Amino acid sequence: MSGVTRWLLLTMAFAAIAHLGSVWAAPYLLMRVATERLQMGGEVRVNTMQQPDRVTEAARAVVRPSPDLAYSICTFDLSQGPLHLRAAAWDDYMSLSVFAANSDVVFVRNDRQSAGAIEITLALDGQRAPEGREVVISPSQTGIALVRRLAPDQARFNAATVAAAGDICAPAS
Repeated sequence: MSGVTRWLLLTMAFAAIAHLGSVWAAPYLLMRVATERLQMGGEVRVNTMQQPDRVTEAARAVVRPSPDLAYSICTFDLSQGPLHLRAAAWDDYMSLSVFAANSDVVFVRNDRQSAGAIEITLALDGQRAPEGREVVISPSQTGIALVRRLAPDQARFNAATVAAAGDICAPAS
């Protein structure tokens, strides 16, 4: 094998390893950045539902949020046990989504699949969850829970903010 061939094979092997590594790592890195932005540099506590201001061109924590939606966001950490997640009832489109640390969708349900509030217990495999609610197993200890409500104008956004006061992200009991 010539020196050039060996050099080309080593370069291709390095490129393949670098590509596979970046494809694997990218979702985790992007999710970490999103979580840090949503926690506003540590000002927002983990395992707490928060309602950010209405999305505008200047005010947005993540890329491409919809200005027609009101959000409630919980960055979660299951290291201390399961969490109770609740999206309070809303009279229009609403959904609860849970994303793992690598950005995989763990759970999603909307108002057309559930009448009224949507409630689950989020836990790691092997954690003991209280009875009475649907248990969703997260493949990762950390992630993001997101409630979306259709709120195309300021009046509906204000109403969604009132509804969001009933959203929960707290230790399950």
